[in-house]
Amino acid sequence: MICGQCGYEYADGIGICPACGAASGVRVCAVCGSTMPADAAFCRICGSDGRVAPVRGISFKGAPICDNCGKPLPEGAAVCPDCGEAVTKPPHAAGIVWTVRRWLRRHPIRFRIFCALVILAALAFTAVVVGLSVRGGRAATSAIALAFDNSVVGAYDGENGRFVFADPRGGSFSVDCPELRSYMSTPDLSSWLLVCSSGEGKATLIRVTRDGAATVTTNAWPENVVLADSGGGIAYFSDVDGARGALRLWRPGREKAVRIAEDALCDTPVVISPDGASVAWVGGRAPNEGYCAYVSADGGEPELLGENLKPFALSDRGDLVYYISDGRVFVRSSAGDVELADNIGYSSLSEYYMTSDMRQVLYNRRGSVCISTGGEAGRVVTQAWLGGVALPGSASPHLRQNGVKLYVCPLKTFRGAVLKLDSSLWYYGGEAGILRVADSFDHVFVSSNGLSVIWENDGLLYRISDLRRSDKFSPAPYYDAGRVTSITADGKRVWLCNGAKILLVRRGSSVLTAAPDAALLAAVRGRLYYTRDDGLWSVRSGSRPRLAADRVVSARSAAGGLLVRLADGVIYITPEGKTIELYKNSGD
Repeated sequence: MICGQCGYEYADGIGICPACGAASGVRVCAVCGSTMPADAAFCRICGSDGRVAPVRGISFKGAPICDNCGKPLPEGAAVCPDCGEAVTKPPHAAGIVWTVRRWLRRHPIRFRIFCALVILAALAFTAVVVGLSVRGGRAATSAIALAFDNSVVGAYDGENGRFVFADPRGGSFSVDCPELRSYMSTPDLSSWLLVCSSGEGKATLIRVTRDGAATVTTNAWPENVVLADSGGGIAYFSDVDGARGALRLWRPGREKAVRIAEDALCDTPVVISPDGASVAWVGGRAPNEGYCAYVSADGGEPELLGENLKPFALSDRGDLVYYISDGRVFVRSSAGDVELADNIGYSSLSEYYMTSDMRQVLYNRRGSVCISTGGEAGRVVTQAWLGGVALPGSASPHLRQNGVKLYVCPLKTFRGAVLKLDSSLWYYGGEAGILRVADSFDHVFVSSNGLSVIWENDGLLYRISDLRRSDKFSPAPYYDAGRVTSITADGKRVWLCNGAKILLVRRGSSVLTAAPDAALLAAVRGRLYYTRDDGLWSVRSGSRPRLAADRVVSARSAAGGLLVRLADGVIYITPEGKTIELYKNSGD
């Protein structure tokens, strides 16, 4: 503190300047011990006005303070060392620190040690979670858009006319739909849409989430219904007359659907954005007897896209529209129309891989792999043939077929993705370029956080632990598996079958069990599931195989677990390893 009269600098909280004796203009709060202007009506820290609040208290450091001057008191002091005021009552440190200390002193030393260990374990767990979430400056799971907590896995019980759903955490419920025509779900299985006949050429739409089922409408045309990838919108037709009808858009939170267009063509695909707020469609006759395409962005008024063109993808907010015209593929943005490819006439070349928000697209063009971002012209990535994208964990692309094979990948960006080019693996590092990972491969697995990759080639296993930290890749095989008939992995461990035995490969290898002609499916909580003959078996390291189900028709991964179709019903094995019977047929 600096004296306003003589300029002498002295410690904060002193009421009189030691040099000239001028009043400092500050006083000490008797409750919390902080300094304030002498004429302050109340303490800016604790709010006390110094008149009704008790004089005795503690400072912010938890030390007792003098009743007279408000300075901190040494523990056990009988007299204040600053003003000489006698301490009438034993100094006390109030608040949570003192309360916890007194509570702990009532318990034996072993209990105190136990409490300390629990606190340390909680802090360590929190540090691990935070570290995994922000590792490398980005969310470790940002590359994948799976929502296991919100997923519902469904199976249709045709014998009883109902759809049965299972929550991956263990719950289940059913929805009656005796006249089921079709059904669909979002890629992450968080929302389902059931289309059931309601008579007179109409359909009832039932939306299903983990919270239950709700009827969207009973007056839909049953043929051309579209569910947004996020579950946030449903587009359907009503009042159909011949090939035309009214296009409606329903969104959660609304009692009724909004009529978007009166004269839309019912037999052409309707395109809905991933967020469910925008739609594009074909309808209305053009002057030259052709048809026009329209878009409604965020539920707004329809805007004309053009004549004789066909939209096939639409981004969030509706600001990017991908369409086909005269055998060529275009993207329209606020900057105008950009041609992406002219090879739509060749079905083998018409495969497009898009991110979940439709803002990036990877595709083949004249012998090269190109990428377009945000409606810009496609940039050549490499001279090769794009055969797919290796996705993290158990994710798979969502296929749409609106004139092109459109694979929607649960990725926010292709930067850092593993691409399948020709017969080899490559790592796409965005502007940093593209690097060859492997010349050839038979199986490839990417970890759930998208950072490590494992692949098998001619019986040899390879692994890169962190794709971001290498400027070139030249990994050596770490295991010779020999003859491989079936293989699966989770990013850290690899299970393989060589035709006679199942082996677990981590740093070394160990034989789990003898299982001739086994087909490996997936690992759920470290337990490997596989089929052999017509049975579903599971095995864990150090234990014997056990039969999970017999008379198995098919099995596949679903929302972190396994959906198994039996000869007489369907079961679901949750990510926690719990088995739920979805339904069981009465007859064989």
